[in-house]
Amino acid sequence: MRRLTASIKRLIVLDGKGTLAAWGLEEWSRETEKALFKGLPMRARVTAPLTDDYVTFWEDVFGLCFAAGNLTIYVDEAYTLSEPGARPGAMLRAIWTRGREFNIGAWAATQRPTWLPLFILSEADYYFVFRLTLSDDRRRMAEFMGEEVMRPIKDRHGFYYMGAVDDEPQYLSELEAQ
Repeated sequence: MRRLTASIKRLIVLDGKGTLAAWGLEEWSRETEKALFKGLPMRARVTAPLTDDYVTFWEDVFGLCFAAGNLTIYVDEAYTLSEPGARPGAMLRAIWTRGREFNIGAWAATQRPTWLPLFILSEADYYFVFRLTLSDDRRRMAEFMGEEVMRPIKDRHGFYYMGAVDDEPQYLSELEAQ
């Protein structure tokens, strides 16, 4: 994902597990927030605090992003956005369902698509499936991409790709991906 987001000028990375420091992004601060609202180029990483109320924290960040507009949000480990089975917050829903009209792109990655709110998957334009180890997670993606993604991926860098308007996924092997 770091490579895919490298050319994005206005990027907010939501680092749910706090493991993306090596990306070299600015840490979220008052200065990056000012740049966000001035429409300036900025690339910042937001790390969830160690608290039980992380859902409220993410809602506040989504609210700022929604108000600023014209940016891309990348969510690493998207299952950290809400408790599994819980109704997602209003700002999370707004980003995914209305963000396009404010030029907000929302990208997400997770190892546990089973835990994602359904609307995150149903609002997606593109799907990529890498090495999901649990059959429940592959089954969840098969709901959107078809039974082909139920097969385990054996290539180290192989993956399935599919646009929401496509009829079936494409498999790209390690050699094709380079």
